[in-house]
Amino acid sequence: MKLLTVEIESGADEYQVELCYFQADIIQTRKESGAKFFKLLPKEKYPNLRNFGLEITFMFGHTYYSCETAFSTLDAIKNRCSTAGTDDG
Repeated sequence: MKLLTVEIESGADEYQVELCYFQADIIQTRKESGAKFFKLLPKEKYPNLRNFGLEITFMFGHTYYSCETAFSTLDAIKNRCSTAGTDDG
């Protein structure tokens, strides 16, 4: 199973050498994914791939947290408003 597949020539210049090494590296056979996988990449060997992967992973994690927070806030407002409507009765 390949966790990271890309044509080396299509990658940005700063990633091409790291992609070459990565395609031959045993670490790509690991079962971890997402942030756990990118944290396993050695900083010395794959600094650009590691940082890029972590940035992308955390960007989506932050978006998920923001959405969950917004929905929780909306739910609290909805509950407060529905409770306030029944107090009159």
